[in-house]
Amino acid sequence: MLLNIDVKTYLKYPLKNGFELNSYTDHGMAENCRLTYPILSLDIWRDRTDYSATIIYDENYFNVIHLANFINGNLKYLSMKPTGTEHVDARQYLTLINEIFEKEFDKILDFLFQLTDSKKEEFNAYFNGKNKKW
Repeated sequence: MLLNIDVKTYLKYPLKNGFELNSYTDHGMAENCRLTYPILSLDIWRDRTDYSATIIYDENYFNVIHLANFINGNLKYLSMKPTGTEHVDARQYLTLINEIFEKEFDKILDFLFQLTDSKKEEFNAYFNGKNKKW
């Protein structure tokens, strides 16, 4: 239930601009919230040490931070990674996701609307290569 509260607290921009908190699932060691927008979904996962945010559009899955960095052509957005004993701070991570939606949502929508197989392959190469270094 903590994830639900964190999402409502820190994802103010998406929630004020058309996203609705659609579902919440407690998986024991992990939690998942799905926010829906008329044409896409945003999944937020929290496990014991980490968070992740994924955009789902037309059966394609994109990590929000990696997609924003890919669209901008640089590592503009960085998130702390768990170190084993530390965990990712909800405020830090979800505030970053909120900032991405506030500043990059139009660019993300443009990318998704113009998505081709070659553009998806280019993103996947970026995701699996250069962007994984950080």
